Amino acid sequence: MKLVSAWLLLFICFNVFTTFGQSNNEENYSHHTNLNTLLRTSGNTGTGSNIDVVYHRLHWTADPDDVSKSLKGNVTTHFVTTTSNINIVSFDFNKNSFNNDSLKVFYHGIQCSISFPVSGNLDILNINLPSTIIAVGTLDSVTINYFGVPPPANSSAEGYQRKQDANSNNYIYTLSESYEDKDWW
Repeated sequence: MKLVSAWLLLFICFNVFTTFGQSNNEENYSHHTNLNTLLRTSGNTGTGSNIDVVYHRLHWTADPDDVSKSLKGNVTTHFVTTTSNINIVSFDFNKNSFNNDSLKVFYHGIQCSISFPVSGNLDILNINLPSTIIAVGTLDSVTINYFGVPPPANSSAEGYQRKQDANSNNYIYTLSESYEDKDWW
């Protein structure tokens, strides 16, 4: 009886997870309801409400032996537009973690102008696209290049951290989804 119950529980869990799991089939992008579009964001602050992130391609140069914990990287975010006439996309991004002179954003190889709010939540990166994305459902991408030092851990956040194991070997770890990811990617 216990074996049957365990299999039944596994079957139910598998069906629940597969039923509510995200699908990457492009045909599903046209089936979002207006309510889903209004509630969807790519960040903790409500950023990215005009896009549906398909995936992030991440490249970093990080050295666990670097005491400063500096990080150089780029993130290419592939997305599908959920509204028409998009000329600005926004992401959560901790501008205090990075050298803003190194922060460069590209759209189709063209450097974009960027801005951060001057008041309120300052950790929002607004990317001004050099051309407007006209149609809903357009698959597109932006690449963000950056260099800097992610903030230290605090009582509730681990973000991007450098530690040593019992043998004094340095390592980097993260526990950042979804609140501290803005601190390092």
